[in-house]
Amino acid sequence: MDVQNAYKLFIDWETIRDEVINLSLSGSKEAAINITRGKGASHVEQMIAELLPMIDFASQKANQLLQNARDARKRASAWMGVAIVIFASFGFFVFYRTIQVIKISQVRLSDFLSSATDGFILFDSKLNYLEINKTALKITGMKYIDIFGKNIVDIVPNVKETGRYDKYREVIDTGESYHFTDLVPHPIFGEKRLELKAFKAGDGLGIIIRDITSRLEAEEKLIKSERQYRELVGEAGIAILIDNIKGEFKYFNRRFCELFGYSEEDMQKQVHGTLIHPDDVERVKMIHADRLKGKRVPHRYEFRGIRKDKSVIHLEVSATTLEENGTISATRSFLWDITERKLAQEALAQSESDFRGLFETPVMR
Repeated sequence: MDVQNAYKLFIDWETIRDEVINLSLSGSKEAAINITRGKGASHVEQMIAELLPMIDFASQKANQLLQNARDARKRASAWMGVAIVIFASFGFFVFYRTIQVIKISQVRLSDFLSSATDGFILFDSKLNYLEINKTALKITGMKYIDIFGKNIVDIVPNVKETGRYDKYREVIDTGESYHFTDLVPHPIFGEKRLELKAFKAGDGLGIIIRDITSRLEAEEKLIKSERQYRELVGEAGIAILIDNIKGEFKYFNRRFCELFGYSEEDMQKQVHGTLIHPDDVERVKMIHADRLKGKRVPHRYEFRGIRKDKSVIHLEVSATTLEENGTISATRSFLWDITERKLAQEALAQSESDFRGLFETPVMR
């Protein structure tokens, strides 16, 4: 019997208790459960093993002291009574305190699992249900009374056919956790998409499940929307170009390639200088550079372009800046082919000039 060792065991248990609580609060539930069932349980057994001899010892001493008290004076009886109270009180206090600490830890862990937003399920080594929290019941649509103590095969009809049963057995046998990122459960659990992680818990299995149906539906809608947007932009009648601060082409649509007569592959190799008329290239580059610096420049202007076959086209562009983290990082340009309009304007101007010339030329007599 070692009182100091019993007291030390009690102090060490408080450290283990705090470790379990901290792990549970930080989300390391598997580690918390393993400690509670592992060194925590072992520690409690050691502590009780130390306490029981102390209680027996105190009881024996009390009986001896009581026997001696019958033959001693009243003064000795008083001292023996004090000793009895001290021994009995200390033994009871240590035992009671140990039980209270264990109960508090269990209550805190139970409260944590009940309020957790993820579902938690515990199985024994034969995959019989031991525990399931409220979130898991809500996700599965089951009642506690309907599954407690039953085997997973009786509750999940297709668990063997899907191969998950073998995976669970493998987790128990090897201790290696397994993660299902997009699990479609049996129809009896509703039209859901689940994320599931299976891990070894003691000699059994622990499962964490999360309903990701809404998240995946939102992601799929976003992907569909983005795809439709890309298709719309790609097929748009307006030529679109996005270039970065270095002038590198980061995106262009099909109409932009058609405008200059290049394939998409060939367009990847082009720069501003190969697409803009030599007489306009410096002006366009200066406007582009000033726009990237945040200066006031024309939002809409015209310039001449050079097609792959070296023919000249007249273009109108509407450009704006794009920002990333509050900093200008690129420009987006919409371009229209206005060649026919410019040629028509030039022809009209020439016609008007010729018409005026008829009246301004002196008549010979």
